[in-house]
Amino acid sequence: MAIVSRWQFLKRFFTNFHELGAVTPSSGAVARAMADQANLGNARIVVELGPGTGVVTRELLRRLPADGRLYAFEIDPAFVDHLRATIDDPRLVVVAESAERLDAVLAARGAVPVDAVFSEVPFANMPEPLRCSILAACRSVLRDGGSIVVLQYLPFLARRLLRALFPHVRIAAYVPANVPPAFILSASSAPPALRPPVEPVALPVPLAAVFFFMRDPRRYPVAAVGEALAPADGTVIGIEVVRDSYWHEEMREIRLFLSIVDVHVQRSPIAGRVVRLERTPGARLPAMRHDATHRNERCAIYVDGDGTRCVVTQIAGALARTIVTWVRVGQDVRAGEKLGMIRLGSQTTVRLPLAYHPAVRVGDSVRAGIDVIARRPPG
Repeated sequence: MAIVSRWQFLKRFFTNFHELGAVTPSSGAVARAMADQANLGNARIVVELGPGTGVVTRELLRRLPADGRLYAFEIDPAFVDHLRATIDDPRLVVVAESAERLDAVLAARGAVPVDAVFSEVPFANMPEPLRCSILAACRSVLRDGGSIVVLQYLPFLARRLLRALFPHVRIAAYVPANVPPAFILSASSAPPALRPPVEPVALPVPLAAVFFFMRDPRRYPVAAVGEALAPADGTVIGIEVVRDSYWHEEMREIRLFLSIVDVHVQRSPIAGRVVRLERTPGARLPAMRHDATHRNERCAIYVDGDGTRCVVTQIAGALARTIVTWVRVGQDVRAGEKLGMIRLGSQTTVRLPLAYHPAVRVGDSVRAGIDVIARRPPG
């Protein structure tokens, strides 16, 4: 039986809700966002898990070279029949097997190692042993530097699972043009080529996503002497030495990109007193751009501590419309205490004295008030 309509897809969802993650097929925007996360032009073997009606499958085939091969693992008989009936491409091999067996199936066909794995299976609907088994099988067949790209609607479970197997994990894209809105995660044994997560700049954000974005989870910051906590949730996109015009000294600047899925509350890296607030109007460039640090609207918060100091700068992004600062000049703050909030995708930087050595690298994900971002050696 070929699946030819959204209504038929919906009926499959209600009869197989443990195997389907959405009530409608993925959108073309999702397919393009997933395919963008891997270099398919030189790929020899690519694997897709849970292709469904083949929206992502067609996009992968469009980018795959003539001598490439796409192995699509699908356990729903209706979708298997639909794929075989509607996609006439010798590069596509539809495998009616569970993704849990992909390592054995590919090895038997001589189809290893794999350049990239694209997964649309709903990990949130699966029992823990099954999802761990599937991801472990994916990791075992990937070549060194190969990547797995995962479509999810609630990204945090998948991010935790991927981090247990891969050293480099990131939320690569948020796609609101889908039902439901989708998150694309990318994981690899090799770091990305300094490409930060995608910040959507043209598509409307659903109301539910806005409420999700405005969350402010309770945290219990603890910082030892000589430690500086992360000022924001996000991904490290730059570490460099800059000269600060207020402190009149060179300082170490660590830049963080905050995607739309990150908590956007900023916290003080150190204990001290707020001595200056400096608001600067500016542009609304996408926050992952390096020049957004100096050209976008921003608010710098200067904190003078006991024998140390820092500058936390809240930087608006293309979607950010408001920078809120909750502290005032003369106020004492604890390490990890909340300073303010940037509404929607943005960037936060922290400047620390050169005596502080980074405890993070570009590509690392950090949590505000929880993770140590830099340390000052004793003495």
